[in-house]
Amino acid sequence: MDVTTFSRTILSLGYYITMDKPPSRIKSLRLPNEPFLQSNGYKPAPLDLAAITLTPKMEELVDQLAENTHNLWAKERIQQGWTYGLNEVINFFSI
Repeated sequence: MDVTTFSRTILSLGYYITMDKPPSRIKSLRLPNEPFLQSNGYKPAPLDLAAITLTPKMEELVDQLAENTHNLWAKERIQQGWTYGLNEVINFFSI
């Protein structure tokens, strides 16, 4: 999901976005080099959110965003011709 879609989703659900600094208790996680370091030099830098407790209202937002993200993913796959099935059919001639 791109930033614009994400922002519009949050706003459409009745939430607002501020430019406040994150709480000081949020720290970056340190990942080992392998297997996280990509060949192009990119290494993910996730935040350690273990100390964060969400309010019930924020939990609701997380659920709504997750559902919306899944729906966007499914829409893209359907547009690519994906269908529901029990087995994956790989077309080796299109690779």
